[in-house]
Amino acid sequence: MTQEKTLTGYPSIDKPWLKYYSEEAINAPLPECTIYEYLWEQNKEFLEEIAIVYLGRKISYRELFANIDRVADSFWSMGVREGDIVSVCSVSTPEVIYSIYALSKIGATVNILEPRNNAERIEYYLNLTESRYLVMLDLCFPKIDAIVRNTKVNDVIVVSPFDSASALVKTIGGLKRKKTKIENKELYRDWKSFATGREHHVKGTYCKERPAVIVYTGGTTGVPKGVCLSDCALNTVVFEMKQTGENISERRKRFLDIMPPFIAYGITCGIHMPLCLGMRNIVVPNFTPEKLDKLVWKNKPNLMMGVPSHYGLLCKSSLLKKKKLPFLEVCGAGGDAFVPALEETVNQFLLEHGAPYKVAKGYGMTEMCSAVTACFCEKNKLKSTGIPLCKNVVGVFTPGTDEELPYNTQGEICFLTPTRMMGYLKNEEETKKILIQHSDGKVWVHTKDIGYVDEDGFVYIINRMKRMIIRSDGHNVFPSAIEEVINTYDAVENCAVVGVAHGERKNGQLAKAFITLKPEYKGKEEKVLKELKQLLLQKLPERDTVEVYQIIEELPLTPIGKVDYRALERWGEEQVPIT
Repeated sequence: MTQEKTLTGYPSIDKPWLKYYSEEAINAPLPECTIYEYLWEQNKEFLEEIAIVYLGRKISYRELFANIDRVADSFWSMGVREGDIVSVCSVSTPEVIYSIYALSKIGATVNILEPRNNAERIEYYLNLTESRYLVMLDLCFPKIDAIVRNTKVNDVIVVSPFDSASALVKTIGGLKRKKTKIENKELYRDWKSFATGREHHVKGTYCKERPAVIVYTGGTTGVPKGVCLSDCALNTVVFEMKQTGENISERRKRFLDIMPPFIAYGITCGIHMPLCLGMRNIVVPNFTPEKLDKLVWKNKPNLMMGVPSHYGLLCKSSLLKKKKLPFLEVCGAGGDAFVPALEETVNQFLLEHGAPYKVAKGYGMTEMCSAVTACFCEKNKLKSTGIPLCKNVVGVFTPGTDEELPYNTQGEICFLTPTRMMGYLKNEEETKKILIQHSDGKVWVHTKDIGYVDEDGFVYIINRMKRMIIRSDGHNVFPSAIEEVINTYDAVENCAVVGVAHGERKNGQLAKAFITLKPEYKGKEEKVLKELKQLLLQKLPERDTVEVYQIIEELPLTPIGKVDYRALERWGEEQVPIT
């Protein structure tokens, strides 16, 4: 273990979080290889173990690698070479996993697209990457067919969610699901006719300057940007996660994969991490949050990764109400802020149901290949997002400067990390706004999140800088501080605070709270709002409270379960305010 005594009072210099890691973990070299090579090295001695569980079928690591080899040969026969960019537009299926690692083996880059994108957005991404090859979920056929001739794509491989299902599931699914009719055989081919390679063991070379994958930002402030992530970035996240405790580093653990592959969180923590750590990855192709409790009880996972709203649903589950969950060792949560009241509720739920640990919060960004901090085992503080993973350094800076701030002082959270993106694809101007070289000569990732670091190295996120509300008098209001108070009121189930245009003034915004109530408080809205106003005035300065309220049935969520603040902002402008 390293020294625990602080020396300077500045997090990035003292690195107090290192006391939680071994010297071996801190000093170990980073994995310098492709994601395919890393997967092989971690599993080559355990080929008979189960790698993937998918719709009633179990796939061993031996079968996984055989399929990767065959698919790599098939891509090679099609014409894919080192440095090519191949697009994949699908939900999680074994075929997508085979494609990701097969393309890595060749030395090509995977451009991962969300199948729910509209046709125009998909066309933009295909042309941005100049992709000539596309792996596509069959349900996407109508919109892909409408735009594919406007791109350079000349080969489309069509994947069905049932391609790798068990015979029973495939039969039942075939009866329930209308088959997609595809006629243009010159452009489109199904997976079975594509994956006919003979395992010739085609292999490219590792190149640290070449992206392994391209994923896209959320796009809440415009067209999503393509984030280029290296092999080293993905491999390092896995290596770092392995250092956080035995409940992750042990092989044969059951992992419930509910995050989609087209986000960094999904491909890194939902696919690459569990497979490289020798887990049994239970892949869910069409995840429905409302059915999470059934998935948990049926599969009894030891680990899962989700967003806070997923765990809120588990707490309300009638199925799990009287069940014991001692198998649920790690409930990882990221992708969105955890409201303290919900965090306490989830922790109480886990305790009462026999789970060994609290919810394991983490923090990350697409631009840092998902997680850069995490709570693990007993190393978990309420409201924190954990400590930096062992290869990362955190600092807090005065916004707009490289002036570092001491412990427990709020500023912009920034990271030095080997998992940082290579840059935004063909967008150097935006890249320079987030990857900034400081006067120390080091390139820091500027998160645009306001927070602080305590003396133990735990990171606390207060608010997104872009969520900050600027009043007409120039005063800055942080929505998260308001949300935390509102969520302590018994009648409130959830809330979100956003800035909306001031009705009487050209400049500045009003703070508007959207609130959902618990069922037993329906019909008592007037009383609830009156008491909420009094509570906020008691807990916060008057300039930091809500000026407009609106009670709604439920908060809008993004497809992966995060609160959709941009939708609320648009809605807030349209709705008649309730004050």
